[in-house]
Amino acid sequence: MIAKIAKSGNNFFAVAYYHQQKIEEGLATIIDTQLLYSTKPKQIGNIMSFFAQFNISKQPVFHVSLNFAASDLNLLNDEKLQAISKEYLDEMGYGAQPYIIYRHDDTPFLHLHILSIRVDIKTKKRIADSFEGYNSKGITKKLELKYGLVIAEMQSENHQQIEMDVRAALSYSPLNFDELNEGLKKTGSIYQIKLVKKGLIYYRSDEQYQAANPFWKGSKFKEKGYDKKGLETIFNRHTRKWLTTVLEF
Repeated sequence: MIAKIAKSGNNFFAVAYYHQQKIEEGLATIIDTQLLYSTKPKQIGNIMSFFAQFNISKQPVFHVSLNFAASDLNLLNDEKLQAISKEYLDEMGYGAQPYIIYRHDDTPFLHLHILSIRVDIKTKKRIADSFEGYNSKGITKKLELKYGLVIAEMQSENHQQIEMDVRAALSYSPLNFDELNEGLKKTGSIYQIKLVKKGLIYYRSDEQYQAANPFWKGSKFKEKGYDKKGLETIFNRHTRKWLTTVLEF
């Protein structure tokens, strides 16, 4: 479970309107609200802006997404998602605030979006956020353990292993993705590559994980040059080297 806190802003209506569009497209639903008399974007904007006026904060919007691994999907119904969201908000200091929780089903992994306000409606003071990124990670880790969710740190371990395995497979000088997958098998890697649309994904091929179907986007490896474009550049370099050897022969 990964929480991504969006950059603060001041336009509650714009955030609510974005999610309303998703609802109308059949890609999102509202699973919970608090202290809101309406879920229409205009009314949400009016209510939250009303409370925001009691503080000089220029960026009163609190907007966070809670992202779950694909393998968590079967564990999570709306009731459990509500419980997880409320605990997260309580720990972050937003449990008594107006909020709305949207469930999005427009990606392979389930994720929630929560819209609330950074101005405490009781004290009229800005809710402390100096260490909110650090605090958020601690909270999500605790929730992962409590609800038996995929541990985000384990995702990171897979990320590092993929980099190591691809580096080893490239030593076989593959000329295309099929040859790179063969190289991964030769190194004993449990990962394979699959081309999707304009990019690629890395996935675990061992039977234990096939049902859960976890995967990692190639774009996450762009810095290492292991995204689709980066690997194609490496293939071209290998091809030129191979052609040079053939012509010299």
